[in-house]
Parts: sequence; structure tokens; C-alpha cells
Amino acid sequence: MTQELADTWIWGTGSDPVKVAKMRALHRLRTSCEEAHEPRCVFKDPAYFNFSRQIQKNLEHTWGVSVRRAGRQADR
Repeated sequence: MTQELADTWIWGTGSDPVKVAKMRALHRLRTSCEEAHEPRCVFKDPAYFNFSRQIQKNLEHTWGVSVRRAGRQADR
């Protein structure tokens, strides 16, 4: 490594309580659906599998946003 990585954690989970509340609500609904053994809430369903995979991006420290695409790259 030769330069600062310019970590962008500050605009993540802890910086937006509204996003956190919405994310937690989605996770509660997903868990409730699975615990109720709803036929539509199984990983064999491609739509549900994709939803489950995509919802995990909210847990990322950057909410899934690419720093380079956002124009906040440190070396610019």
C-alpha cells in the first residue's frame, strides 16, 4: 500500500437512523415470514432468494454504494 484508503464508514449504518429503522423492519418481516413457514419465503424461490441476497447489502458500511461511482475517491 502506498496511499491512504480513505475509509468511508462514516456514511454507513450509524449515520442514518431512518435507513437503520427501515432495514430492521425489513429484516423483521423477512424473519416473520420464514418463521410462519410461508411457502413464498423459501430459498428455492428465485425471487425470495434474490430478495434475501439483496437485503444484505444494507448491512454494508457504505449501503452498497460504490465510492468510486459516487465520485468520492480519495485520489481525485
